Amino acid sequence: MTSWGRFQRHFDSIIDDLKAHESLVDKTANAVGLSESRKMREELATLRQEVLDQVSKEEEERTATQFVAIVGWLKMDDSEQAKLFESVMMEPRKYAETCDWILGQEKIIAWMRCSQESAFLVLHGHPGTGKSVLATKIANFLKPSGKSLVVSHICTYSQTTSTEYDQILRSILLQLVRADTDLIAYIYGEFILKKKSVTPQAIERLVLETVGSISNNPAETKYVHIILDGVDECEKEKQVKIINLLERMVSTAFASTSAVCKVLVTSSMPASVAKKLRQKHIVSLSKEKAALGKAIALYAAQRLGQFRSRWHQMGITDIELKELEMRLAVKADGLSGDSHILRGTNSVQECSFGQGLSWNISQPTCLSGRAK
Repeated sequence: MTSWGRFQRHFDSIIDDLKAHESLVDKTANAVGLSESRKMREELATLRQEVLDQVSKEEEERTATQFVAIVGWLKMDDSEQAKLFESVMMEPRKYAETCDWILGQEKIIAWMRCSQESAFLVLHGHPGTGKSVLATKIANFLKPSGKSLVVSHICTYSQTTSTEYDQILRSILLQLVRADTDLIAYIYGEFILKKKSVTPQAIERLVLETVGSISNNPAETKYVHIILDGVDECEKEKQVKIINLLERMVSTAFASTSAVCKVLVTSSMPASVAKKLRQKHIVSLSKEKAALGKAIALYAAQRLGQFRSRWHQMGITDIELKELEMRLAVKADGLSGDSHILRGTNSVQECSFGQGLSWNISQPTCLSGRAK
């Protein structure tokens, strides 16, 4: 009904345009000179553009109103997810290039590519190894390209609702339909106007329908990249359910022949989902020690560089600072140690240099940051 209403408005504008054109023909036939005919054509072109602009404006306003109604129907506040995303990305923005290595990782490149290869990828790492930061880095890289629709959700204990299965469904659905006027009109007409209740089953069905019909042109393939961070922080009994839903989204899109859905999940492989996730393509941070070591050294260099004049006053040379950077990277070993450096801890690292010089670096003074 809603889609027909939109078509009807466009159709009416076309009819009005034809009537104006008919009037122009009649006037042209009676025109005395060429200049008057040219003036009429210019007036018609202006009128036509004004009509199209007015129809477009009305459609935008109507779509915005319908989307607000959908947000209210879902009882979804996506501002919390926006805040989470920003808080995770704060440190990488301050310390440039420390996460860039992930964008050159072979399996990550294959997953980001707009193709059917590597449809389901797992970014695996122990707690505190920076999975959240890397996931948001990937999302930030993909979004500006506009080549695919990027949907992301962060699950964290610090925001209880973010780990609830029902809220994850709503978050995904809202992002899928946000930029699609036809899907907004469909949900508004089928669920809000008909006053259907919001149930997990209804939203599941909507999510699957939406991802399968995300392309408005059957001859044109549309790509969706979904990034779900922190699945381990959801209730154990819900973790498998979440993975099952994501698998169904991938298969539903594939079956549509005009959509491709690709999923990236970050996980430490808890027993509850290990069996399912081990069957997927996996990027294990434990096997990326060289890249992580360079990232940690770069981070340490930038952090220590902020206090360079102070170090010099203490008699510490640039060569000794470089040695410290390398020692911190080696100590982290690319695994759980990098959480102490990238996140910041209250522990004290003691570092020794030549000629018996030794000193302490505590987190509040020198090394801080965060990652998950």
